[in-house]
Amino acid sequence: MNILNFFLKGPVVLFRWSKNNDWPILFVSQNVKEVLGYNSSEFLDGNLRFKDLIHPDDISHVENQVFEAQKKEKNFYEFDYFRLKRKDGKYIWVYDYNRLSENNSDYVDGYILDVTDKVEKEVTITGIKNMYDTAMTINKSAIIEINKQNNTIIASPNLKDLIGFDFEEINYAIKNEFNNIDYLKESYRKMINSLKRYNYWEEKIKIESKNEKWLSVTAQKHHESIIILLKDITDIVKLQRDIVMNKSFFEKISEGLMIVNTSKQIIRVNGAFSKITGYNREEIIGKSPKVLSSSYHDKDFYENMWMSIRKNGYWSGTIWDKRKDGELIVLKFNIFELKESNSVINGYIGIFNDITIERKAQSELEIFKRYDPLTELPNQEYFIEKAQMLINENKLNKYALLLIDIKNFSTINNTYGFLKGDKLIKAIKKRLMNFWSKDAIISRFSTNEFCIFTKNNMEKDLYKTILELLNILIDPFVIDKNKIILKYNIGISTSPYDSNDINELINSARMALYAAKRSGVNNYSFYSSNLYDKIQKRIKIENELEEAIKTKELEVYYQPQVSLKSGIPIGAEALIRWNHPELGTVSPGMFMKVAEESGLIQDIDIFVLKEVTSEIKSFMEKNIKIPISINISDTFFKNKNFLKIIKNEIENSNIDPNLLELELTETIMVENVEMVIKKLDTLKSFGIRLSIDDFGTGYSSLSYLRKFPIDKLKIDMSFIKDLETDKNSQEITSTIIAMAKNMRLKVLAEGVETDFQLNFLKEKSCDEIQGYYFSPPVRLNIFKSFIIK
Repeated sequence: MNILNFFLKGPVVLFRWSKNNDWPILFVSQNVKEVLGYNSSEFLDGNLRFKDLIHPDDISHVENQVFEAQKKEKNFYEFDYFRLKRKDGKYIWVYDYNRLSENNSDYVDGYILDVTDKVEKEVTITGIKNMYDTAMTINKSAIIEINKQNNTIIASPNLKDLIGFDFEEINYAIKNEFNNIDYLKESYRKMINSLKRYNYWEEKIKIESKNEKWLSVTAQKHHESIIILLKDITDIVKLQRDIVMNKSFFEKISEGLMIVNTSKQIIRVNGAFSKITGYNREEIIGKSPKVLSSSYHDKDFYENMWMSIRKNGYWSGTIWDKRKDGELIVLKFNIFELKESNSVINGYIGIFNDITIERKAQSELEIFKRYDPLTELPNQEYFIEKAQMLINENKLNKYALLLIDIKNFSTINNTYGFLKGDKLIKAIKKRLMNFWSKDAIISRFSTNEFCIFTKNNMEKDLYKTILELLNILIDPFVIDKNKIILKYNIGISTSPYDSNDINELINSARMALYAAKRSGVNNYSFYSSNLYDKIQKRIKIENELEEAIKTKELEVYYQPQVSLKSGIPIGAEALIRWNHPELGTVSPGMFMKVAEESGLIQDIDIFVLKEVTSEIKSFMEKNIKIPISINISDTFFKNKNFLKIIKNEIENSNIDPNLLELELTETIMVENVEMVIKKLDTLKSFGIRLSIDDFGTGYSSLSYLRKFPIDKLKIDMSFIKDLETDKNSQEITSTIIAMAKNMRLKVLAEGVETDFQLNFLKEKSCDEIQGYYFSPPVRLNIFKSFIIK
């Protein structure tokens, strides 16, 4: 099924509009011409906007509904009916449903459906409807409100007069689901089931009493309540029977009428019957109604229908029939017994409306609400419904839920454009569909998330399956000749081990996904109970850290950097510490990982930058020129405003830029090398010093390294601490020093603590050292006194 083509050929017009002034149209489906008379190009050229078409009397109401939806931060809009102006100047009534676009929250995707006929039928009183309405009076209606949340029932005072049951009786019946009133029990069950799915239900019910009484019952969900409207339509039903033999009226009404005798042969039809079915009177009289059968319904359907007619005297429902030309039609039928005054049945009358267009539109709208338009996969809401149904069918079955996150997918959209991004999403969907069996439920949750719910009969094989899945997804995609490699993380929860509630399984998988992300890309993680505790602790740290940045609980410590030739401090590295109100001084090891994952690292970097430039300025005023280095995270370096922030801080603090050194990690250097070189060249043009931190632990190649305008390499402390016992560490350290010398770069060794380490580095001609051998990181006041001495 191609959902897009299905919409383009139907009565539903798809569109995308911008939330900017007057709501310009960005996309509209081609069938807009059939509905509004305009070609789609007339909207897309920018001269025709959505607001231009709304009826002047409706515009303020529509604007208010949009404003209210945005104020409540809803991701969908559903409007009351309003009028749009066609190209020929006529107005039509439309139903309008919208939701925020997956790719851009400034866009709104939606559809409109022409409901003019429905509105006009509701407003215009003609034919048989006029006769029905004149037969009704206000005191022949009653209302019941059932509040499911607090289990209370409210009813209008005239309930007993209308249906023969007083409040206590109806209250007892509702709370017992009408098990005490057999002939109403099935109707109540149908109502509850229909309201769960559609929020609306209606039916005609015959009340068993001495006198014949018929009720029209409509029910609708409203927040936590069910509102039921009861109308006495006994006179209407009698009128239906009385008027069928009135030839003039019989022909004038727009509903199809068909009268059959007790042998179930058609003896009379009206003009509307012929118009709807395609059969004229001469062709159909004497035939069985089965001539209309489409074989859509089975034998049990018709047996149940006739059983209802024999038991209740009527049947109401929807039948899929076929026209004379074979086209399927959907008919809304009401069938009644025709009785003489002595209660002898002499035939049956069927009154029907053609609801084919409405049913088709309803089917299309259900698709729109249940499926992701791009991939045609179930959306999250429908996924939850289907998966929970599977669990409920057999709670002993084992299932696995996999939540798949595509890392940095927004970058793909920004780099290659939304069209290629959409093609990539479809390609991912295809791989998932090919990998999993047909029994698995695959859903697209959001722009960069897929979810899979599958049987887990072989738990040991699940690990192997996930690894195979990752290998398939990691394989490069080729989109319009562009080779794209994606990175993923997967969180997994299982049923019944973790839960039998699908929402809890999704939440658990999301916690596991978070844990997988912390382990790096292309990793997976299973949910466990202790994982919940870890994540709660992590969330607590993140919240407290965010507050700490605002309340200035963070403090910059300084660790001296010493020249191996002179033995005196020639610089320092600025290191962050957190003065926690309960835990005291917290080292970076406890919070920097959280800062990086949450994005708070950038705020910390900027805080340190401002503190350090301020102290450099303070030293300069004392005629002390000592360089201070600060660590720059990948996140801050990739910020589009990074260079601007650095430049502004240098200018605002009025410092000598040569006294500021930025330490960058090797991982920054290997991503988009050309962009990195441009940024580093710009930083050098400011006069700033540059160094590579933790050198030897990353993936820098020598050819790239020669291109970078750096001043210093810092040897990672992991090599320094093993110098006494590990020859590999000695060789690596010696090689790094020799390579740096060859490239005319300064070398600094981190983590120096022993005489052996110091002497080895001197022997190899290392330039500078940093570590506890000379000083741990210290507070600013101690560092100042240290430098001044």
